Amino acid sequence: MVFFSSAAAMAEEVAEEKKDKTFSASVELGVFSSYINENTGEYTNGLMTTAGFLLTHNPSGLYFVALSYISEKGFDEVDVYFGESFKLKGITFDLGVVYYNVDTLSNMEGDSVGAYAGARFQEVCGFVPFAYLEKMLSLHEEFIGSGGFVWKIGAEKEDFLKIGEWLIALKLEAGGNSGIYDTDPMFVSFARCTISTPIKIYGLEVSPLITFQQDFGGIAETGLRVIGGINLAVW
Repeated sequence: MVFFSSAAAMAEEVAEEKKDKTFSASVELGVFSSYINENTGEYTNGLMTTAGFLLTHNPSGLYFVALSYISEKGFDEVDVYFGESFKLKGITFDLGVVYYNVDTLSNMEGDSVGAYAGARFQEVCGFVPFAYLEKMLSLHEEFIGSGGFVWKIGAEKEDFLKIGEWLIALKLEAGGNSGIYDTDPMFVSFARCTISTPIKIYGLEVSPLITFQQDFGGIAETGLRVIGGINLAVW
């Protein structure tokens, strides 16, 4: 997922808002100055438009997520997630599988699948720590190489700063991989900081944001990236 919330956070928030309903749903739309893959740190220059749909079953925590990406060149990718979000001893766990369709829907040569596990821990000094691990598997290694592991850790604080009635959220992340898509394995491939200002109006949330990412190599390449955008969520 690219600047969308993690599937677990999305599912938990929507379920809390609509906990009296068996099924609840949300739609997210976003426009960003460039593309950064939230889990691998992979960067692509150029305007990116995103659209996502989340369907959650309450109270089981089962969810379905579909995300699509459209670049300046046209259709880029569709990702489909099936998972479950649940709490155990104060920790929110997120387990699931994902299918990445990275070309046209009729062309599966560059597609891959993955199994992931995430955890959001109890608050520490106002920050919520989280961790993510994914095993990726290429369906056609001759086109995009073998799969591998992707990992990420981080922490976020929804009310890092308050300016009048505005709350400024801060999210800090660092991640690496074992050499996915035949790139160099990097224990720490990127470090990232995202600043956003979620504005809730009834069932609508508008979130302007800016992201700074320092790449150290591997699939994230090298360099400092600065990405701006806005995300709109409706549920």
